[in-house]
Amino acid sequence: MSFKDLDKAERGILRGLITGEGSTSEGLATGFISGDLSFFTGHHKKFSYAWDRLDGGQKAAVIELRELCHVDKFSESPSTIQSFVSDYIEWQKKKFVLEAEIKYLDSLKGDFDYEKAELHFKENLAPGFLDQAKECLSAHL
Repeated sequence: MSFKDLDKAERGILRGLITGEGSTSEGLATGFISGDLSFFTGHHKKFSYAWDRLDGGQKAAVIELRELCHVDKFSESPSTIQSFVSDYIEWQKKKFVLEAEIKYLDSLKGDFDYEKAELHFKENLAPGFLDQAKECLSAHL
């Protein structure tokens, strides 16, 4: 495969990922691929509006790049164009909780039982972080 063989949508999205530049659609695609919420502003703050702004080629490229780069490692099945927005929201929630768990485990000092600490997080702390994720994402729903 040569990068010269990429279609226009794929090239635009790749350029946006690398340079941070491009059209509104390319910026939104970058947000969907990277998970960076700062790309979703103004009229395109809501994920469904942002997704509708992309054309079919861009939507397919977003899904394909996320799969190729293993971005959505929580999903049991690949997204479709129709399911992507709901899949993306679920991925954002899981990502938020996982990042909080990593910070929690990294903050533990000294000798500790990793499995007990992980279980403590999942049973006692994760629900609160999930609520925080939902609150954080609510502006985009």
